Amino acid sequence: MLRRSEDEFRALVIDGNDASRTRFVGVLESEGIHADQAAAAGEALRALGGPPADAVLADLFLPGIPALDLLAVIREAWPEAAVLGIVDFAALPAARAMAPGGGCRLVPRTCSPLDVVLTLERALPSPALQRLRSLPCSARGSEAALDALLSALDAGPLEAPGHCERVTAFALEIARALHLPEAEVRALERGALLHDVGLVAVPDAILRKPGPLTAEEWQEMRRHPGVGFRLCARMERLEGAARIVLHHHERWDGGGYPDGLRGGSIPLGARVAAVADALEALTAGRPWKPSVPVEAALAEIARCAAAQFDPRVVQALLDIPVRRIARIPLLISDRAA
Repeated sequence: MLRRSEDEFRALVIDGNDASRTRFVGVLESEGIHADQAAAAGEALRALGGPPADAVLADLFLPGIPALDLLAVIREAWPEAAVLGIVDFAALPAARAMAPGGGCRLVPRTCSPLDVVLTLERALPSPALQRLRSLPCSARGSEAALDALLSALDAGPLEAPGHCERVTAFALEIARALHLPEAEVRALERGALLHDVGLVAVPDAILRKPGPLTAEEWQEMRRHPGVGFRLCARMERLEGAARIVLHHHERWDGGGYPDGLRGGSIPLGARVAAVADALEALTAGRPWKPSVPVEAALAEIARCAAAQFDPRVVQALLDIPVRRIARIPLLISDRAA
């Protein structure tokens, strides 16, 4: 049997749905992974007779072969490969019942690109994971990966449409009021835009829950800054933004998460993003909480200075004309229209 070179990372996508097969291949190739593909059972069996791959993404309801039989064939042919089962959202309960027996993790057909990458990383054994993370990242790959992050934000179940764009616009206004250097402003722009990207790893049932979260659900929700950091830190151009993503839920008094940082130990960009995030939440509202006027939102943020927020950042926000702040959501809406 042919062998791959030690630094090559290969995957096989088996999917009878042409659109989703093309999409999965594109996601993998944006990560620097060579991805072969098969559209039917016969093609899949022929591919599995070739050089072994590191990962297989397989349609669990591929016509012509029962799911458990397909998984068994994959395991027999390539026992060291990580296996991800592709399923439609409606078929998830049935797939979850069979997946443990087949030894695979599940990826919904409509999941975000980042969810695909995150699930693959969890499924890989340590040596293969290290090899994946050491793949050289071309300029095209970096751009594609960044586009995948932004696409995940557009498609994901975030708090409200346009949330990240409004947070970014508020953060940039505060940055200008603070007279931050251009390099810090650029890192802040990316960090604010991507601050909630880790929510792609939080189940929809938690994100869309209309009532209070349980302790276990809050624990799951509090994972998202760390997940977002790991996703962003893999790209050199997002190195500064990644720290903002990680620490945007820290509090000035040390009561935040994930690390309980206090005061000036919190990166300045993360302190700015925290204020911008709160301003957006107050002025945009949520299904369970109505919006408030800009003046009331500013008063609430000022009340939380020196406890939740950096007083210097809050003062910079208060120095911005109210009419300028009030105009930002309208500008975002016009641009999206």
